[in-house]
Amino acid sequence: MSVSYTILPDLGIHYVRYGGHHQTHHTDLLIEDYRRDRMVRAGLRSVLDFSRILSAELDVSKRRKQMDALYGLFKDPAVDWCITYYCPTEVSRGLTEMQQKMWEARPDVDFLLATKIESIATKLDVPVKAIRDLVNYEE
Repeated sequence: MSVSYTILPDLGIHYVRYGGHHQTHHTDLLIEDYRRDRMVRAGLRSVLDFSRILSAELDVSKRRKQMDALYGLFKDPAVDWCITYYCPTEVSRGLTEMQQKMWEARPDVDFLLATKIESIATKLDVPVKAIRDLVNYEE
């Protein structure tokens, strides 16, 4: 499992890229990183890129706790929290369905499951190139 993230403060975006096999505890490690990162703040719009994820093992109980922690870190009380999952593959969409239901149960979370980069750019009102550069960036 590889996971990395970047913050684009000028665009107000928190971008996370997942790859390989994901286990729920990987998100615990990511949350620890967020808590130490001065760039992480309430009001950022989140884009989770699942285009490279191959499989996952999810602990639903732990995932709910993680979602509460993420909500606490990123949700600005004045606005809905915009969360977009980029899921262009059948595998990534299947892995996101349960989380989508959990996020949509919160009235102040604006959730989108996007299968195209253009949909993300439109939702966030940013240039398509900005999202394409994030998704296509190779380390």
